[in-house]
Formats: sequence, C-alpha cells, structure tokens
Amino acid sequence: MPRVAIVTDSTASIPENLIENLEIHWVPYYIHKGQEAWRDLVTITRKNFYEWLPTANQLPQTASPGPGDYVQMYESLEVQGVHDIVSIHMTSKGSGAYQAAKAAQGMLLEARRNLQVEVIDTLNVSMCHGWMVIEAARSALAGRSPRRLYLRFAVSFR
Repeated sequence: MPRVAIVTDSTASIPENLIENLEIHWVPYYIHKGQEAWRDLVTITRKNFYEWLPTANQLPQTASPGPGDYVQMYESLEVQGVHDIVSIHMTSKGSGAYQAAKAAQGMLLEARRNLQVEVIDTLNVSMCHGWMVIEAARSALAGRSPRRLYLRFAVSFR
C-alpha cells in the first residue's frame, strides 16, 4: 500500500482497472429507485445501471455518502496501517460528499490523533474529478508526502 491512501467516491467515473492498479479507495454513492436503494458499484454495476436506465419509468435519485460512510472507510484504512489519507471529492456546489468527508475528518480528529486526513473539493464532476484522483494516486504511489499532495492538488483546484 502506498504511503498515502487516496480516497474518492463513486462519482469520479474512474475505470475499475485504474481503481485497482492505482490502489484508489472509494466510497459509493446511493442510488434510489423508488423505495429501493442501491450502493453505486457495490449492489449495482455500471453495466446493470445503464441497461436498466432506458426502461425506467421514473429517473433514479442519488444521495451522497454520509459522514459515517467516510469514517468507516478512513478507519478501515487505518486498520490496514495507513496514517495519511488524501480524500478527493466532487464539487461541493453540486453534492454533499465534500461536506460529509469534512465532517468525518473532524470526527476522526477528535478520536484519533495519529490518522491524518486531508479533504479536497475538486470543484469538478465526473471524469474531470476522476482525472484529478488518478493523478493524485500516481503521485501517492511515487512516494509524495501527504502535505505535498494536498498542496499540489488543493491549490490547483482553486
């Protein structure tokens, strides 16, 4: 595992082979189909979603992960020996994911002083957000420090 873990969410539209090869960790969004709730890329695949969508009588609604979803991800990485996380999310202007990740960061700060989480708002969506995550993951695998990663990506997104 790289020195710095990169976390994002399923809206980054990153192909599965890159997620695996670059050791990117992601938290699924929720997709609501009537009363049924799916977890993006967990309980429904991209292929199944795109096959279902043209037949839908009503368009699905989405919901961002909550702070607890991010806490769970960050804690699972800590159990694996990670101490530094850079968490990169779609625009805060169109989703609550960034705010949820910031809330999770605050919760962990209170409980665990040895786990550092930096949360970045890309101010972008979909694959534009995904390319930023991919570049951050490549930098993490190359051994960049968490502070250097944060400064490189957080500043460039503003």
